Amino acid sequence: GEVAVPLSEVHAVEAAADGSGPTVAAIQRALSDTGYSRFPVVTSSGQFVGYVHIKDVLPLVDNPDAVVDVAMVRPLPHVPESLPLPDALTRLRRNNSHLALVTGGPDGEVSAIVALEDLVEDLVGAVRDGMHRG
Repeated sequence: GEVAVPLSEVHAVEAAADGSGPTVAAIQRALSDTGYSRFPVVTSSGQFVGYVHIKDVLPLVDNPDAVVDVAMVRPLPHVPESLPLPDALTRLRRNNSHLALVTGGPDGEVSAIVALEDLVEDLVGAVRDGMHRG
């Protein structure tokens, strides 16, 4: 199953400045556009710096101009495309991360983003399918 979201479809929010997080307004826009609760954060040049969870910014919702502290931006581990699903899951768990960047190709380019829930669903589905075959 294809669990990763291609970069072209990823809804990222841009950091207000290098070394900071995004503005609350940017997160609110992304939330109303998508309904997601987690958003990758990118620099102005498109480099991924991590992701924000909507619940981390709830205390700031009354202040749309506020810039989310970079300390609240959660890390985005890298997972090679070739990594088996269980290993990818382990890596996300170890990083206590719900999102990861999928890298591939000779340069280790970021090609997609994957969410922990999707990995779990995929793995559980595969286990369930395997049990029905017998």
